[in-house]
Amino acid sequence: MSHSLTSKKAAIALFAGIVAFALAALALTGCSSSNNSNSDDKKITVAAVPTPHAEILNNAVAPILEKEGYTLEVKEFTDYVQPNDVTENGDVDANYFQHGPYLDNFNQEKGTHLVSVTAIHFEPMGIYSKSISDLKELKDGAKVAVPNDATNEARALLLLQQEGLITLKDGVGVTATVNDIVSNPKNLTFNELEAANVPNVVDDVDIAIINGNYAIAAGFKVNTDALAVESADSEAAKTYANLLVVKDGNQDSDKIKALAAALNSDEVRDYMNHYLPDDICVQEAKLAADRFHARYRAVGKLYTYTCYVGDTKPVFNRKYVTVLDYQPDLAAMQRAAEILTGEHDYKSFCSNPQMKKSTVRIVDSIEIVRRKDYIYFNYHGTGFLQNMVRILTGTLLEVGQGKRTPESVRQTLEAKDRTQAGYTAPPQGLCLMRVDY
Repeated sequence: MSHSLTSKKAAIALFAGIVAFALAALALTGCSSSNNSNSDDKKITVAAVPTPHAEILNNAVAPILEKEGYTLEVKEFTDYVQPNDVTENGDVDANYFQHGPYLDNFNQEKGTHLVSVTAIHFEPMGIYSKSISDLKELKDGAKVAVPNDATNEARALLLLQQEGLITLKDGVGVTATVNDIVSNPKNLTFNELEAANVPNVVDDVDIAIINGNYAIAAGFKVNTDALAVESADSEAAKTYANLLVVKDGNQDSDKIKALAAALNSDEVRDYMNHYLPDDICVQEAKLAADRFHARYRAVGKLYTYTCYVGDTKPVFNRKYVTVLDYQPDLAAMQRAAEILTGEHDYKSFCSNPQMKKSTVRIVDSIEIVRRKDYIYFNYHGTGFLQNMVRILTGTLLEVGQGKRTPESVRQTLEAKDRTQAGYTAPPQGLCLMRVDY
């Protein structure tokens, strides 16, 4: 099975400008043939936050369930606590608003017995401001508003680290707190607030890091308003998919199965496409097997990086290519690509200095072709490190420009030192073309 995404943000489809739709990776966990529900119980109650969760349920899911003989009642909440409380107490059948780390932390702190049925979508957290238009404008001592719950605060701090504003202790990951900041060159000061209140203080701080649903509710659009969002290959993107959640023991009921199936339907896909920006499309949504994992079950990925070398400006696709003001030596780059192909330790081509896992990867092909005014770098491999494709491209372009020889990239590989590789090519032009399963 292959999935194709065409987007300037590459790999994250944004609903209403912020919500990533991940139904193709949907896995129904614990769905057996047993029937623990009353066959006469045709009412399904779901607790959700208003945007986009309640909108998806009311506008897309409810009509599907009605055809199956079910009535859907959506109870809206504006915080992250009450939906879990009413699910635990049995006042609703399920909830739909939270990600896995938040659920796990809630269960641990509250002693609740809530379980995930399936992952639905990912909402990237973003950095917003009313006073600056670029993070480079942040002044020393800038005020930063972040969520105060454990999981979302860690997520906010990881986003700040992603943008080079702070450095966290090695290995803290999704457990990070402000006490784990080891480098803060701009002396940022942190205002820790309930997630729902962060949008309310945007005018009073220099930057605010806001959860996707609350950003939508506050009128923000990620593609125009966010100064930065969690990247497609971030720890957050792999961890924080929003879940359909029930109290343990209810996950095998007929109506929960019906609800999960409805969320994975073509009708919901079409609804999402209706509200997606014009440059993003959900092409297909399929039910995956039990225990399917979109990342770990992948056996290959194809990335394409596109450069433009023409004499005139690429007016219509300028946002999706990197414009070169020179003619690179294609043959030299192809010789270097042959050296870079294979199974190697690509640590020199990884932008994450804190990478603790193996940096060995298999890149089975690097194809560099020119078609008229465009040069395409096609990378296929079993997996790639953070910004690896862009660093490989930058290195190859330096070869093409004569700044390094094709043979020198062998020493670059052996050095296992990021400073020995070329520059990180701009994000324009990079696209995830295919994921192989």
